[in-house]
Amino acid sequence: MINGMILPDTEPVGADPQADWRAAVASGRTTLGFLDWLAMRAPRVEQKLHCEDDRDVAL
Repeated sequence: MINGMILPDTEPVGADPQADWRAAVASGRTTLGFLDWLAMRAPRVEQKLHCEDDRDVAL
């Protein structure tokens, strides 16, 4: 959010993700299967583990 505006995502998700995937395959932008393609586009969540020697390790 900048100056009261919510900026759109770089790749907006359409109403039908399977249609978006088919278009990406047809245009040669991906060779991934549908479920792998969805996982790639999902937001990443960084997880951290706290080790016994007081350091954090990112997964």
